[in-house]
Amino acid sequence: MTWFNSTNSNATNGSNIIKINDNQSVANIRPSDALVLGSFVPVEISKAYVTHRGTFIELIKPWPNATQSQVPCVVLPTSGDFNTAVSALNNASKMVNDNYKSMLDWQTKLGSVQFSDLDGNTQTVKTLRQMQNEIDAVNPYPWAMRKVEFEARRQQNLEKYAASGFVNFGNHRNAAPNYLPINDGLFTELTAKNVLNLGSGSGNTKVSGNSQADIPILNIAGVITKITALSVSDTGYQANRIKLSHAEDGTRTYDSASGIPVIHNSPAIAFASETDTNKVVTAPVDIWGFELYLRAITDDDPFVYANGLIQSRAADINGVATTEDNIRPTSYFAWYEGDTTSLGRGVNWQTASEAQRIEIASDPQNNIYFDDATGMFYQWCVRGRSLSGKGNWDWSEIDSNDVGLTFTELGLIFGTNSNTDRVKVQGATNDDSAFNSVQTYNQVYITSSSDEAGRNAHDHSVFVMRDAPENSDKAHDQQCFFLVCGTVSRLNTGIYHPSYNAFGAALAKDGKAYQNTSVSLTNRADCFNPDNILANSGSIESGKSGRKDGRFYDAIYASGQGGVCRDMRYSASALSIEDIKNKDLDVKSGVYRGVERLRKFAPKELNNTVYFYSADRQNFVLYGSNILASNELSVGDVFWTKPNGTNKFYAAKITSGHPTYITANLLDTQTHPVDDGIAAGSAISAEYWMPQYLNISVADEYQHADVIGSTQDILRCDELKSGWLGAYLGIPTGSGDMNIPFSKPVIDSAGSYVQYDNTGKLTGYGNIEIDVIKNINVSTLSNTANTVSICSYKTKAKLTKPASNPVIHGGKYGLGHVFVSKSYKASHGALLGYSLINKVMTCDDNVTHKEYGLSSYTMTDKKLDSATHPPIDLTLPTNNGPAFKALSCVVEHNGQVLINYCFAEPQHNGTSWEDSGQVSIVDGQSTALVGIAKLVEPLGWLKK
Repeated sequence: MTWFNSTNSNATNGSNIIKINDNQSVANIRPSDALVLGSFVPVEISKAYVTHRGTFIELIKPWPNATQSQVPCVVLPTSGDFNTAVSALNNASKMVNDNYKSMLDWQTKLGSVQFSDLDGNTQTVKTLRQMQNEIDAVNPYPWAMRKVEFEARRQQNLEKYAASGFVNFGNHRNAAPNYLPINDGLFTELTAKNVLNLGSGSGNTKVSGNSQADIPILNIAGVITKITALSVSDTGYQANRIKLSHAEDGTRTYDSASGIPVIHNSPAIAFASETDTNKVVTAPVDIWGFELYLRAITDDDPFVYANGLIQSRAADINGVATTEDNIRPTSYFAWYEGDTTSLGRGVNWQTASEAQRIEIASDPQNNIYFDDATGMFYQWCVRGRSLSGKGNWDWSEIDSNDVGLTFTELGLIFGTNSNTDRVKVQGATNDDSAFNSVQTYNQVYITSSSDEAGRNAHDHSVFVMRDAPENSDKAHDQQCFFLVCGTVSRLNTGIYHPSYNAFGAALAKDGKAYQNTSVSLTNRADCFNPDNILANSGSIESGKSGRKDGRFYDAIYASGQGGVCRDMRYSASALSIEDIKNKDLDVKSGVYRGVERLRKFAPKELNNTVYFYSADRQNFVLYGSNILASNELSVGDVFWTKPNGTNKFYAAKITSGHPTYITANLLDTQTHPVDDGIAAGSAISAEYWMPQYLNISVADEYQHADVIGSTQDILRCDELKSGWLGAYLGIPTGSGDMNIPFSKPVIDSAGSYVQYDNTGKLTGYGNIEIDVIKNINVSTLSNTANTVSICSYKTKAKLTKPASNPVIHGGKYGLGHVFVSKSYKASHGALLGYSLINKVMTCDDNVTHKEYGLSSYTMTDKKLDSATHPPIDLTLPTNNGPAFKALSCVVEHNGQVLINYCFAEPQHNGTSWEDSGQVSIVDGQSTALVGIAKLVEPLGWLKK
């Protein structure tokens, strides 16, 4: 009888040679016998042999399946023993009736049967079922994908894609005003509390986007996951839910020194506990993303989920009905701390029938495999996670491709205290403390560039769990990853007040907004006192908002305060040159989403800074400051100064600057510091009010406020005397109309205003009309010299931030064209121009923008030394508006793609452009308004 059984063999895709590693005898293997390896279809054998290099089986045809290593195999006697028996039957026709029963037994029973030949000799053959049982004993669950095959597919994905990210973004619902897109596949739902939506489906009739399919598909560390029915039951609609935590209510404090957050019994207690480092959280920034981990399917943890999504609410998996997972606690499924609404539905693997298991395991999208080495099933699972910001600022480290830092600086970190502000891994555990602070590095996410990443160091596009024994329970083989997808700026439940609580949304108890309420609001704590707040106001349910933009604290918006900030859903596929060119067009046409830190005009301490007043007592120099170099201030910004010994603040505008000093010009031409007894040429220390960058970002469209009025009158207004989010424009002319140009580009002609007299008394509020070309108010609005006016309008966040001269990706092939524009239109580059030169574009003639190819350039080590272009031939600007020119350059940083712009502001003399045709190569922004800037958000990844 021919029979062969090996527990260790290798098969290479495309090769017809099978290596037998345990040296089992192949003497009885015959040509045309069938080799069964793993769960694959039997293949025909040509011969078997032994050499000095080992034992081998040669196939008729090359092995057609994925490469297999150290897997069991058997040989079926398809033409050996059985053919002998058949031959005996053919040659013994007189014995047919006797052997007929044996044939039936061979087909249906266990054990072995005997066939008789003409001479009365018997041939013993194992039955078909017996042979199958022996195969199954060596190779159980032949219908299941094996680990080696899954890992082979995973390796193919790692080689195919440039990074972890989205294979497909999905499309989105686009139906204003409640359903608004952020980018492809991500959109708002302003009637639902604290949610965003990801992807859409065929059940939706208003689907938009450029994705190949409506459903998002993830690639994380080579594991592909199809995102459907995530936290929703409506599989036809397929708008997966991203869940965020509830809005802050003034009861939580965070101590930046200890890293400890505390929830108090009331806002009064919380505010009473504030110190220099311990503050009430009112303007947090949340992040969201996906956690991928490998888990064993056991008796204690038996559920499997559709596509591996533990928060799936799908009614079935491949036709097998699901039930709610009653084994795991609700904390296992939580999107955010305290979430009890995200319980997943799945199938209990241990109680499922074999037929049901086969249906589920046969679909590779469920990411289930069997490991012969352990005799267990495993599933790669994905959990959606959102994490609230601990304090009132952006996250410190959420870009996974940051490398070159020390280990203590590497990782997914909220604040400046890397000992306490790290994100804890949850993985396969029920650990409901995963949202809390961590006091150890061992259970946290780090960048894959760190040595501690160990076996998980696949690429820079995803955070990995630290390879440490303490994490053995977090995921099988410590395979656990976190892909950050974006950030969200959050509003709070307190009364909106532009100075005390700019992120509030509620109305005062009398149902009125801050500017005309009878409720006393004198500090931030007053805005959260329940006795001061109109119950339920500021919420979606109430429909009542105290904000100028009408926003609610429990809605998540597409942009601005209370909206999506960074969208970090990068494509897993490598960007092509065509992709990068299209992104550059998006920037120049105003489609690209900008991101910028909010600015507050408020008191600021500057150490070792003095003023030197020039002879005319109107121009002066501020020495000893790095505020211009650090991008705290820019040319054109306005600030206040109160020299010590004087009795009033003076408003000044920066005219030029260097890293160690700036020059400025007083705005009030009627009053000079000399009136306070300051001699020309004196150097005096001073107090300051300045526009200061907060560590809170907003994206795309948001509400901005400009204030007009004398410094003394502004300080009498309760609304403004502690500072405000926005800018200061200057002092009224007293002409009766307010036509001072706004500080930022206005994108909507509808604005609003609030006015006070010189005693701080409210005198009026309402709407204004804005000329979006000239960027000024055109409504009749009284603005006498003793009036303080606050004008609010919609603007857009900057598209770029300062950068240094980089290595150009691809050398000369990474250089673009020189784009020149003077247009006020966003579609003609106006937003890019403002981002680069910090001046609003106001020209409205017909020839407003052009592109020029480079005439020449020089490079050293792929860094640009110089470049020239043909002379600018645009017509002169109208409205005395500025122009800009920018050379685009493709830049790569640790595999991510950005676009840098070498820019300058061309000047004109009234008859022609005074431009040399040179592209200036100056790091950051110089005082002559030339420099280099980079996009605020990477575009995607390159394939290494």
